[in-house]
Amino acid sequence: MATARTFEEVEQLSLAQKAASSMREAILSGKLLSGAQLVEAEIAEQMNISRAPIREAFRELEGEGLVQRIPYKGTFVAQLSREDIQEVYSLRSSIESLSARLAAEHATPEDLARLEAIVSQMLQAAQANEIERVTDLDLHFHRAVCEISGHKLLQQVWRGLEQKVRLILSMRHRLHREIGVVVTMHHPLLDSFRAHDGEAAARCMVEHIISGGEYILKDWPVMEKEA
Repeated sequence: MATARTFEEVEQLSLAQKAASSMREAILSGKLLSGAQLVEAEIAEQMNISRAPIREAFRELEGEGLVQRIPYKGTFVAQLSREDIQEVYSLRSSIESLSARLAAEHATPEDLARLEAIVSQMLQAAQANEIERVTDLDLHFHRAVCEISGHKLLQQVWRGLEQKVRLILSMRHRLHREIGVVVTMHHPLLDSFRAHDGEAAARCMVEHIISGGEYILKDWPVMEKEA
């Protein structure tokens, strides 16, 4: 007697995850530029797999905000408009001001050492002009602040936003001529965490994110969404 299938095939899921990971890396590293069309058949041929895992990977990346599917046109690397960036950064300033306040109030010596180590590693990466590593560490710092806050729902919201933030930061850091400035922007935050001053930390975080967003928009290429 045949039984109903309860689980997806492990191999197929694994292929979709690997395909999504490969495309994600290509997008975030700049190998695939904003607005580039992703042709299912071509990608499947290059990866030597069937189209089904590619379609599943597209859905995963679309959920992360890295690709967009346009009816009757195809799938494209996400194009970010000025409005998109403003929305991401206004949301970040709201949720991360709360995370900074809570983190400053709750941070243990181990938590502070963790944040200081991330900023130190970020400086080393900037001095070596390792752009992708600076991006990874920048995100790592803000993720760590959310985790130290202890606010579970806030962490969930941050995770849903993280890949879109990564896309913006990776493009910003590639455009940035003085990547070391990115590191120094984190120093006032560290000072407020060391002082366990929740209000100062919240204020610093808002200033940090808003000034970062303004810096991005100042030199941002024109990448308006297709109508």
